[in-house]
Amino acid sequence: KYILKFPECLSGLYDIGKILILNTLLMDRSIQPELSSVELSDIRKPDVRVMRNGMNLACFDVPGSEMVRADFLFRAGQWEQSRPLQAKFSFSHLKEGTHSFSADEIAEKLDFYGVSVDFVSTMYYSLATVYCLKKSFKKILPILQSIFTEPVYEEDKLSLELSTAKQSFLISSQTVNFQCRNLFYRTLYGCGHPVTMQPEEKDFATLNREDLLEFKNKYIGSDNCKIYLTGGLDDDIITSVESLFGESAWGCNSKETELLKPHDIVSAEEKRSVVKMSGTFQSAIRIGCLFPPRDSEDFVPLTMLSTILGGYFGSRLMTNIRETKGYTYDISTVISTVPYNSAFMVVTETANNYVERVIEEVYKEMERLKREPVGEAELAQVKNYMTGYACRNNDGGFQLPNAFVILDILGKSPDTLIENNKLIRSMSADVIMDYANRFLNAENMRECIVGDVQ
Repeated sequence: KYILKFPECLSGLYDIGKILILNTLLMDRSIQPELSSVELSDIRKPDVRVMRNGMNLACFDVPGSEMVRADFLFRAGQWEQSRPLQAKFSFSHLKEGTHSFSADEIAEKLDFYGVSVDFVSTMYYSLATVYCLKKSFKKILPILQSIFTEPVYEEDKLSLELSTAKQSFLISSQTVNFQCRNLFYRTLYGCGHPVTMQPEEKDFATLNREDLLEFKNKYIGSDNCKIYLTGGLDDDIITSVESLFGESAWGCNSKETELLKPHDIVSAEEKRSVVKMSGTFQSAIRIGCLFPPRDSEDFVPLTMLSTILGGYFGSRLMTNIRETKGYTYDISTVISTVPYNSAFMVVTETANNYVERVIEEVYKEMERLKREPVGEAELAQVKNYMTGYACRNNDGGFQLPNAFVILDILGKSPDTLIENNKLIRSMSADVIMDYANRFLNAENMRECIVGDVQ
């Protein structure tokens, strides 16, 4: 309805900002934008090559990009550790000095070239993600090779890092949410399970160099590694990676090591577990049970059920317990996946005197899903939310490695993402109600409460 002619002298962010404000004021806010469904119709697959030493190199070329992202995936994480903190520090401490470069030299060179390096250790895997300008990538490759092949794990650097981490741990451990999370996992899995191998204060004083070397020698090496390259790739970059990481074997020989072996689960018999923390203004609540694993055919429908109940801002729990009753600022559902199963949980914090009311309303919303079919409008909204989320996570070359790491760990093909999206789009209210009756049963739920409650 409106045509704006900009003067030729208009320039600068200040003038552009005024135009955007004017455009917003001229919008007719009584007219809702048209809604349309989204589809995940195609997943770009990487160019995968097998290097001389047997390692896989997956390449996502992004033409015209001046950035390169490199991901080093090792199929071992906290599930394989023999003591708390071992996997995390064995991996994150790789860059703290090698036989060829001191920790200071590594930090100085990475900073000089503007390199970002992030180390993450999960239950399933350990992942190092490197971002670098294309023009500098070849210059930092020898440093990366040294980090992964010849770390020295200096005791003084380890002690300093552990001391810093201990202070953060002690602060976090005083919160009701921290205590409730650990209590919940102990209730579901029992002590001795990898999920419940959470650190205590003494672990920061007893972890040593030998513990780190043990993990590194078992799990960090070419036999247990896959590299993803993303960005403005050319033959020179790919050849350089192959020559430094793919010519001969390096590191561990994990082909002889059993990975992700199963562990017994000993769930608590008591339905409710309470830890009293005097002087807290709020109490943390977790309600949940064990769910099937991520590679189960039930996982996608259960994820949709969880989303409807508490997985996004317009969910049942948010609408009822936050918006209508005002019992809490935030409440959500989470499905935490680990090998062989997953844990469904409702997570929130509320005033001490609202604890019982919140729990009562949670069960009411579960029962509603078991008795009443989800309406068409709500179901369409959740489908759009979930497929939109999937599209965003797979949009652009630099996002794709995130999805392929999970696919590789689960042994799934890229087509799985397309199939999951089709399943979401075809999900009916009757199927959702069936899953609610099968999995959201109050007698299977465990309740954990930490706070100043009786």
